[in-house]
Amino acid sequence: MVCARLLGLTRGSVFHFGHPYAERRHNGWTRAVPAIDGLVTLAVVPGRTLPASPRYATCGAMVAVELATGGSNLSLSVRICGRAREASQVQRYLHRELNGRHSGLAIAGMLLLLAVCGWIADGEDGVRKAIAFGGLRPDDLTISPDVMARRFGASLLRPSNLPDLFARLHDISRRAHLPRPPDLYYLPAPGSMNAYALGGPRRSAIVLTDGLLRRMSEDEVAGILAHEVAHISNNDRFAMDWATSLQRAVAITALAALAATRGEMVVNTALAAFLRSAPSIGQLLYLALSRSRELDADARALDLIDHPQALATALNKLEAFHASAQPIQLQAVEDSATRLWRSHPATWERIGLLAQLAY
Repeated sequence: MVCARLLGLTRGSVFHFGHPYAERRHNGWTRAVPAIDGLVTLAVVPGRTLPASPRYATCGAMVAVELATGGSNLSLSVRICGRAREASQVQRYLHRELNGRHSGLAIAGMLLLLAVCGWIADGEDGVRKAIAFGGLRPDDLTISPDVMARRFGASLLRPSNLPDLFARLHDISRRAHLPRPPDLYYLPAPGSMNAYALGGPRRSAIVLTDGLLRRMSEDEVAGILAHEVAHISNNDRFAMDWATSLQRAVAITALAALAATRGEMVVNTALAAFLRSAPSIGQLLYLALSRSRELDADARALDLIDHPQALATALNKLEAFHASAQPIQLQAVEDSATRLWRSHPATWERIGLLAQLAY
Protein backbone atom coordinates (compact mmCIF):
# COMPACT_ATOMS: atom_id res chain seq x y z
CA MET A 1 0.00 0.00 0.00
CA VAL A 2 2.96 2.29 0.68
CA CYS A 3 4.07 1.99 -2.99
CA ALA A 4 0.57 2.84 -4.20
CA ARG A 5 0.41 5.87 -1.92
CA LEU A 6 3.81 7.13 -3.07
CA LEU A 7 2.64 6.96 -6.69
CA GLY A 8 -0.65 8.62 -5.85
CA LEU A 9 -2.69 5.64 -7.05
CA THR A 10 -6.26 5.09 -5.96
CA ARG A 11 -8.85 2.59 -7.01
CA GLY A 12 -9.37 2.68 -10.77
CA SER A 13 -6.34 4.90 -11.52
CA VAL A 14 -3.60 3.86 -13.94
CA PHE A 15 -0.01 5.09 -14.03
CA HIS A 16 2.07 4.56 -17.22
CA PHE A 17 5.79 4.73 -17.71
CA GLY A 18 6.01 5.41 -21.38
CA HIS A 19 5.95 8.43 -23.73
CA PRO A 20 9.22 10.16 -24.75
CA TYR A 21 9.97 12.60 -21.94
CA ALA A 22 6.26 13.42 -21.80
CA GLU A 23 4.39 14.17 -18.62
CA ARG A 24 1.53 11.90 -17.55
CA ARG A 25 -0.89 13.28 -14.95
CA HIS A 26 -3.00 11.00 -12.75
CA ASN A 27 -4.62 12.05 -9.50
CA GLY A 28 -2.45 15.14 -9.24
CA TRP A 29 0.87 13.36 -9.89
CA THR A 30 3.22 14.38 -12.71
CA ARG A 31 6.11 12.26 -13.92
CA ALA A 32 8.66 12.70 -16.75
CA VAL A 33 9.20 9.29 -18.28
CA PRO A 34 11.44 7.64 -20.91
CA ALA A 35 10.55 6.71 -24.40
CA ILE A 36 8.37 3.63 -24.49
CA ASP A 37 4.61 3.84 -24.26
CA GLY A 38 3.06 1.23 -22.04
CA LEU A 39 6.28 -0.60 -21.13
CA VAL A 40 5.37 -0.51 -17.43
CA THR A 41 1.82 0.00 -16.21
CA LEU A 42 0.76 0.29 -12.57
CA ALA A 43 -2.89 0.17 -11.50
CA VAL A 44 -4.85 -0.35 -8.29
CA VAL A 45 -7.65 -2.76 -9.16
CA PRO A 46 -10.40 -4.62 -7.29
CA GLY A 47 -9.38 -8.15 -6.50
CA ARG A 48 -9.77 -11.02 -4.16
CA THR A 49 -7.70 -11.37 -1.04
CA LEU A 50 -4.12 -12.12 -2.07
CA PRO A 51 -1.50 -14.23 -0.28
CA ALA A 52 1.48 -12.53 1.28
CA SER A 53 3.76 -13.51 -1.64
CA PRO A 54 3.32 -11.87 -5.08
CA ARG A 55 1.36 -13.65 -7.81
CA TYR A 56 2.97 -13.83 -11.26
CA ALA A 57 1.50 -14.54 -14.69
CA THR A 58 3.01 -14.45 -18.19
CA CYS A 59 1.40 -13.92 -21.57
CA GLY A 60 3.74 -13.83 -24.54
CA ALA A 61 6.16 -10.93 -24.03
CA MET A 62 4.25 -9.54 -21.05
CA VAL A 63 4.71 -10.29 -17.36
CA ALA A 64 1.93 -9.40 -14.91
CA VAL A 65 2.39 -9.23 -11.14
CA GLU A 66 -0.31 -8.74 -8.51
CA LEU A 67 0.71 -7.36 -5.12
CA ALA A 68 -1.32 -7.00 -1.96
CA THR A 69 -1.92 -3.37 -0.96
CA GLY A 70 -3.25 -3.87 2.54
CA GLY A 71 -6.55 -2.38 1.47
CA SER A 72 -9.82 -4.27 1.45
CA ASN A 73 -10.14 -6.28 -1.79
CA LEU A 74 -7.61 -4.07 -3.59
CA SER A 75 -4.43 -5.16 -5.33
CA LEU A 76 -1.60 -3.37 -7.16
CA SER A 77 -1.34 -4.69 -10.70
CA VAL A 78 2.06 -4.34 -12.39
CA ARG A 79 2.34 -5.18 -16.09
CA ILE A 80 5.70 -5.19 -17.82
CA CYS A 81 6.09 -5.45 -21.59
CA GLY A 82 9.14 -7.59 -22.23
CA ARG A 83 10.09 -6.66 -25.78
CA ALA A 84 13.90 -6.59 -25.85
CA ARG A 85 14.23 -3.44 -27.93
CA GLU A 86 12.00 -1.41 -25.65
CA ALA A 87 13.61 -2.77 -22.51
CA SER A 88 17.07 -1.89 -23.81
CA GLN A 89 15.91 1.67 -24.56
CA VAL A 90 14.71 2.14 -21.00
CA GLN A 91 17.95 0.65 -19.72
CA ARG A 92 19.96 3.13 -21.81
CA TYR A 93 17.83 5.99 -20.53
CA LEU A 94 18.41 4.97 -16.91
CA HIS A 95 22.13 4.44 -17.53
CA ARG A 96 22.47 7.91 -19.03
CA GLU A 97 20.54 9.45 -16.15
CA LEU A 98 22.94 7.77 -13.70
CA ASN A 99 25.98 8.96 -15.69
CA GLY A 100 24.57 12.49 -15.67
CA ARG A 101 24.27 12.33 -11.90
CA HIS A 102 27.86 11.07 -11.57
CA SER A 103 29.06 13.93 -13.80
CA GLY A 104 27.20 16.47 -11.68
CA LEU A 105 28.70 15.06 -8.50
CA ALA A 106 32.23 15.23 -9.96
CA ILE A 107 31.82 18.90 -10.94
CA ALA A 108 30.22 19.71 -7.57
CA GLY A 109 33.09 17.97 -5.79
CA MET A 110 35.68 20.03 -7.69
CA LEU A 111 33.81 23.26 -6.89
CA LEU A 112 33.61 22.34 -3.20
CA LEU A 113 37.29 21.40 -3.11
CA LEU A 114 38.22 24.72 -4.74
CA ALA A 115 36.03 26.68 -2.32
CA VAL A 116 37.60 24.98 0.72
CA CYS A 117 41.12 25.71 -0.53
CA GLY A 118 40.15 29.35 -1.18
CA TRP A 119 38.64 29.69 2.30
CA ILE A 120 41.81 28.32 3.91
CA ALA A 121 43.89 30.77 1.89
CA ASP A 122 41.88 33.94 2.55
CA GLY A 123 38.45 33.33 4.06
CA GLU A 124 35.34 34.40 2.16
CA ASP A 125 37.34 36.67 -0.13
CA GLY A 126 39.56 33.72 -0.98
CA VAL A 127 36.49 31.62 -1.88
CA ARG A 128 35.22 34.31 -4.26
CA LYS A 129 38.63 34.70 -5.91
CA ALA A 130 39.12 30.94 -6.24
CA ILE A 131 35.70 30.35 -7.83
CA ALA A 132 36.26 33.27 -10.24
CA PHE A 133 39.68 31.89 -11.14
CA GLY A 134 38.15 28.48 -11.84
CA GLY A 135 35.66 29.91 -14.32
CA LEU A 136 35.64 28.67 -17.90
CA ARG A 137 37.92 30.65 -20.21
CA PRO A 138 36.63 31.71 -23.66
CA ASP A 139 37.18 29.07 -26.33
CA ASP A 140 39.84 30.37 -28.68
CA LEU A 141 39.54 27.52 -31.19
CA THR A 142 37.98 28.57 -34.49
CA ILE A 143 36.99 25.56 -36.57
CA SER A 144 38.01 26.40 -40.11
CA PRO A 145 40.12 24.59 -42.76
CA ASP A 146 43.01 27.05 -42.29
CA VAL A 147 43.07 26.76 -38.49
CA MET A 148 42.70 22.97 -38.56
CA ALA A 149 45.54 22.66 -41.05
CA ARG A 150 47.80 24.99 -39.09
CA ARG A 151 47.12 23.61 -35.60
CA PHE A 152 46.54 19.93 -36.31
CA GLY A 153 47.76 19.27 -39.85
CA ALA A 154 44.28 18.05 -40.81
CA SER A 155 42.56 18.69 -44.15
CA LEU A 156 38.82 19.13 -44.73
CA LEU A 157 37.03 16.19 -46.34
CA ARG A 158 34.29 16.75 -48.92
CA PRO A 159 31.20 14.58 -49.51
CA SER A 160 32.62 13.72 -52.91
CA ASN A 161 35.66 12.14 -51.20
CA LEU A 162 33.68 9.64 -49.10
CA PRO A 163 29.99 9.84 -50.09
CA ASP A 164 28.90 6.74 -48.15
CA LEU A 165 30.59 7.92 -44.95
CA PHE A 166 29.04 11.38 -45.25
CA ALA A 167 25.61 9.84 -45.78
CA ARG A 168 26.03 7.90 -42.53
CA LEU A 169 27.27 10.99 -40.71
CA HIS A 170 24.18 12.93 -41.84
CA ASP A 171 21.90 10.14 -40.59
CA ILE A 172 23.72 9.97 -37.23
CA SER A 173 23.55 13.77 -36.85
CA ARG A 174 19.84 13.74 -37.68
CA ARG A 175 19.17 11.14 -35.00
CA ALA A 176 21.22 13.18 -32.52
CA HIS A 177 19.16 16.30 -33.39
CA LEU A 178 22.25 18.37 -34.19
CA PRO A 179 21.55 21.69 -35.95
CA ARG A 180 24.17 20.76 -38.54
CA PRO A 181 26.48 17.77 -39.09
CA PRO A 182 30.09 18.10 -37.93
CA ASP A 183 32.77 18.86 -40.49
CA LEU A 184 35.00 15.88 -41.22
CA TYR A 185 38.78 16.31 -41.26
CA TYR A 186 41.43 13.86 -42.42
CA LEU A 187 44.74 13.56 -40.58
CA PRO A 188 47.45 11.86 -42.71
CA ALA A 189 48.81 9.65 -39.95
CA PRO A 190 48.96 6.02 -41.13
CA GLY A 191 50.66 4.98 -37.90
CA SER A 192 47.85 6.36 -35.74
CA MET A 193 44.39 4.94 -35.19
CA ASN A 194 42.34 7.65 -33.57
CA ALA A 195 39.36 10.00 -33.80
CA TYR A 196 38.39 13.02 -31.75
CA ALA A 197 35.68 15.66 -31.73
CA LEU A 198 35.96 19.42 -31.40
CA GLY A 199 33.33 22.05 -30.72
CA GLY A 200 29.72 21.85 -29.58
CA PRO A 201 26.27 21.29 -31.07
CA ARG A 202 26.24 24.53 -33.11
CA ARG A 203 29.68 24.22 -34.71
CA SER A 204 31.81 21.09 -34.57
CA ALA A 205 34.38 18.94 -36.33
CA ILE A 206 35.52 15.33 -36.15
CA VAL A 207 39.09 14.41 -37.03
CA LEU A 208 39.78 10.91 -38.38
CA THR A 209 43.29 9.56 -38.85
CA ASP A 210 44.40 7.70 -41.95
CA GLY A 211 45.17 4.61 -39.85
CA LEU A 212 41.60 4.46 -38.53
CA LEU A 213 40.00 4.83 -41.97
CA ARG A 214 42.21 2.11 -43.45
CA ARG A 215 41.90 -0.45 -40.65
CA MET A 216 38.16 -0.26 -39.92
CA SER A 217 35.09 -1.28 -41.88
CA GLU A 218 32.41 1.26 -42.82
CA ASP A 219 30.14 0.05 -40.01
CA GLU A 220 32.96 0.39 -37.48
CA VAL A 221 33.84 3.91 -38.65
CA ALA A 222 30.13 4.77 -38.37
CA GLY A 223 30.18 3.49 -34.77
CA ILE A 224 33.18 5.72 -34.00
CA LEU A 225 31.40 8.68 -35.64
CA ALA A 226 28.32 7.99 -33.50
CA HIS A 227 30.46 8.05 -30.34
CA GLU A 228 32.04 11.37 -31.34
CA VAL A 229 28.69 12.87 -32.35
CA ALA A 230 27.38 11.84 -28.92
CA HIS A 231 30.21 13.85 -27.33
CA ILE A 232 29.24 16.84 -29.48
CA SER A 233 25.53 16.46 -28.74
CA ASN A 234 26.26 16.25 -25.00
CA ASN A 235 28.53 19.33 -25.22
CA ASP A 236 31.23 17.33 -23.48
CA ARG A 237 34.02 19.63 -24.56
CA PHE A 238 32.43 22.45 -22.56
CA ALA A 239 32.19 20.19 -19.49
CA MET A 240 35.77 18.95 -19.78
CA ASP A 241 37.18 22.44 -20.47
CA TRP A 242 35.42 23.72 -17.36
CA ALA A 243 36.75 20.77 -15.35
CA THR A 244 40.28 21.54 -16.62
CA SER A 245 39.94 25.15 -15.39
CA LEU A 246 38.67 23.93 -12.01
CA GLN A 247 41.48 21.41 -11.69
CA ARG A 248 44.09 24.08 -12.47
CA ALA A 249 42.48 26.49 -10.01
CA VAL A 250 42.48 23.85 -7.25
CA ALA A 251 46.22 23.23 -7.69
CA ILE A 252 47.13 26.94 -7.68
CA THR A 253 44.79 27.86 -4.81
CA ALA A 254 46.04 24.95 -2.67
CA LEU A 255 49.64 26.09 -3.28
CA ALA A 256 48.71 29.65 -2.32
CA ALA A 257 47.02 28.42 0.86
CA LEU A 258 50.10 26.40 1.81
CA ALA A 259 52.30 29.45 1.29
CA ALA A 260 49.96 31.57 3.43
CA THR A 261 50.10 29.15 6.37
CA ARG A 262 53.82 28.34 6.17
CA GLY A 263 54.91 31.45 8.07
CA GLU A 264 52.72 30.73 11.10
CA MET A 265 54.32 29.45 14.30
CA VAL A 266 51.90 26.54 14.60
CA VAL A 267 50.79 24.82 11.44
CA ASN A 268 47.92 22.36 11.48
CA THR A 269 49.50 19.24 10.01
CA ALA A 270 46.14 17.74 9.01
CA LEU A 271 45.24 20.94 7.16
CA ALA A 272 48.62 21.00 5.45
CA ALA A 273 48.19 17.36 4.40
CA PHE A 274 44.77 18.20 2.95
CA LEU A 275 46.19 21.11 0.93
CA ARG A 276 49.00 18.93 -0.40
CA SER A 277 46.47 16.27 -1.40
CA ALA A 278 43.97 18.71 -2.96
CA PRO A 279 45.54 18.72 -6.48
CA SER A 280 45.50 14.91 -6.55
CA ILE A 281 41.88 14.84 -5.35
CA GLY A 282 40.98 17.34 -8.07
CA GLN A 283 42.73 15.16 -10.65
CA LEU A 284 40.80 12.08 -9.51
CA LEU A 285 37.50 13.97 -9.79
CA TYR A 286 38.47 15.20 -13.25
CA LEU A 287 39.27 11.65 -14.40
CA ALA A 288 36.00 10.37 -12.89
CA LEU A 289 34.13 13.00 -14.92
CA SER A 290 36.00 11.99 -18.08
CA ARG A 291 35.14 8.30 -17.61
CA SER A 292 31.49 9.17 -16.97
CA ARG A 293 31.28 11.25 -20.16
CA GLU A 294 32.87 8.41 -22.17
CA LEU A 295 30.36 5.86 -20.88
CA ASP A 296 27.53 8.27 -21.58
CA ALA A 297 28.78 8.78 -25.15
CA ASP A 298 28.88 5.00 -25.65
CA ALA A 299 25.29 4.65 -24.43
CA ARG A 300 24.12 7.58 -26.56
CA ALA A 301 25.88 6.18 -29.64
CA LEU A 302 23.70 3.06 -29.51
CA ASP A 303 20.66 5.23 -30.30
CA LEU A 304 22.41 6.70 -33.33
CA ILE A 305 23.40 3.55 -35.26
CA ASP A 306 21.68 0.41 -36.51
CA HIS A 307 24.51 -2.03 -35.74
CA PRO A 308 25.61 -1.66 -32.11
CA GLN A 309 28.07 -4.53 -32.41
CA ALA A 310 30.10 -2.40 -34.86
CA LEU A 311 31.03 0.03 -32.09
CA ALA A 312 32.13 -2.84 -29.85
CA THR A 313 34.36 -4.33 -32.57
CA ALA A 314 35.77 -0.87 -33.31
CA LEU A 315 36.72 -0.39 -29.66
CA ASN A 316 38.29 -3.83 -29.64
CA LYS A 317 40.38 -2.96 -32.70
CA LEU A 318 41.50 0.31 -31.11
CA GLU A 319 42.54 -1.51 -27.93
CA ALA A 320 44.43 -4.17 -29.85
CA PHE A 321 46.19 -1.53 -31.99
CA HIS A 322 47.25 0.69 -29.10
CA ALA A 323 48.25 -2.21 -26.89
CA SER A 324 49.99 -4.05 -29.76
CA ALA A 325 48.24 -7.20 -28.59
CA GLN A 326 45.51 -9.57 -29.63
CA PRO A 327 41.88 -8.47 -29.06
CA ILE A 328 41.15 -8.38 -25.36
CA GLN A 329 39.09 -10.87 -23.43
CA LEU A 330 35.96 -9.51 -21.80
CA GLN A 331 36.70 -11.33 -18.57
CA ALA A 332 39.97 -9.45 -18.07
CA VAL A 333 40.31 -7.79 -14.69
CA GLU A 334 42.07 -4.63 -13.62
CA ASP A 335 43.26 -3.35 -10.31
CA SER A 336 40.70 -0.89 -8.91
CA ALA A 337 43.41 1.64 -7.96
CA THR A 338 44.68 1.63 -11.55
CA ARG A 339 41.20 2.29 -12.89
CA LEU A 340 40.92 5.47 -10.80
CA TRP A 341 43.73 7.04 -12.81
CA ARG A 342 42.25 6.26 -16.23
CA SER A 343 40.75 9.05 -18.35
CA HIS A 344 38.71 6.40 -20.20
CA PRO A 345 37.06 3.28 -18.81
CA ALA A 346 38.84 0.03 -19.64
CA THR A 347 37.84 -1.28 -23.06
CA TRP A 348 36.54 -4.56 -21.63
CA GLU A 349 34.26 -2.52 -19.35
CA ARG A 350 32.97 -0.43 -22.27
CA ILE A 351 32.33 -3.46 -24.47
CA GLY A 352 30.54 -5.27 -21.66
CA LEU A 353 28.36 -2.24 -21.09
CA LEU A 354 27.56 -1.96 -24.81
CA ALA A 355 26.53 -5.62 -24.88
CA GLN A 356 24.32 -5.08 -21.85
CA LEU A 357 22.64 -1.94 -23.22
CA ALA A 358 22.29 -3.09 -26.82
CA TYR A 359 20.41 -6.34 -26.23
